[in-house]
Amino acid sequence: MPIVGHKKQINYLNNILKNKEQMPHAFLFVGPDKIGKKTIALEFIRSIQCEKSEGLGKHCNECMACDQQDRVSADFLLIEPDRTEKGDLKEIGISKIRSLIDFAGDRPVSNPFKIAIIDEAHNMTQEAQNALLKVLEEPKGDKVIFLVSSRVENFLDTILSRVYSIKFNFASDEEISKVLDAMPLKYIQNLKDILGIAGLRPGLVYDLSQKEELIKKYGKIIDDFFDFAKADLNDRFNYIEKCNQLKDFDIRKLLDSWIMILRFALFQKSQIYDLIDDSKMKKRLAEYSEKRTIKNISGSLCLAQEIYFLGKSTNINQRLAFEMLALAL
Repeated sequence: MPIVGHKKQINYLNNILKNKEQMPHAFLFVGPDKIGKKTIALEFIRSIQCEKSEGLGKHCNECMACDQQDRVSADFLLIEPDRTEKGDLKEIGISKIRSLIDFAGDRPVSNPFKIAIIDEAHNMTQEAQNALLKVLEEPKGDKVIFLVSSRVENFLDTILSRVYSIKFNFASDEEISKVLDAMPLKYIQNLKDILGIAGLRPGLVYDLSQKEELIKKYGKIIDDFFDFAKADLNDRFNYIEKCNQLKDFDIRKLLDSWIMILRFALFQKSQIYDLIDDSKMKKRLAEYSEKRTIKNISGSLCLAQEIYFLGKSTNINQRLAFEMLALAL
């Protein structure tokens, strides 16, 4: 997937590349899901290792590091959380961090640095984070650790004080539009119908561009939001009952899109943002927001976000949480 947006962050990283001898020993790339944090981290790593790199994404493709980039390297380690049968992320335990400690204990084999990425790093247990401190407390040298995360609040203060934090945010509608114009999307028209909700997250746009079934799924979730918002309380609770009868129902997957809709409704109500070329979505948002105050929409958004994040870190009562949201919307 191509890098979309994040010009300020890329400029900062390029300045670091100009003086690799002073390379920070640890980074935290933090921001919303599906916006390209891990993609940028991987490209930055290639540029760190490349002997003749002229900047992020500008590799020579001739040196040993570039020759190895498509193969397993003894100087690179990727740590990710395992998944449950339902697809939920498990915690990153101390055993995985111990493998990182062993990895970092050796000298680089064929590259300037030994580099590790911990993806979804906020899933580390407190025990794992304390173990990671042993690596982060070492002086700068030939080891670099990247933490990639969407939840900075999950980290110990002692971790945050030892990393260079770089914040990433959503791409702009203009940046996404340019990418779409250059992509041969088979389902482009259907994608545009829901682009206002997915469009600020390049990773999600890319996923949607590859699968028509995924477009239909997101389209259904968006339709459900506006139908739910129009419905009376009795119909809302009937909808909740149907959802809870589904074996694989996960309120977080629903709220992932509903939160974006509420964000855009708030932006439109406040007249500070305009959606990508999507007149259908603009009309639906206008109908939703004209019947509500900024305070109402903001309150619903805050509640939806709270439920979503609680669902990622605790076993919440989905039905009760959904009923609370039904009263707010």
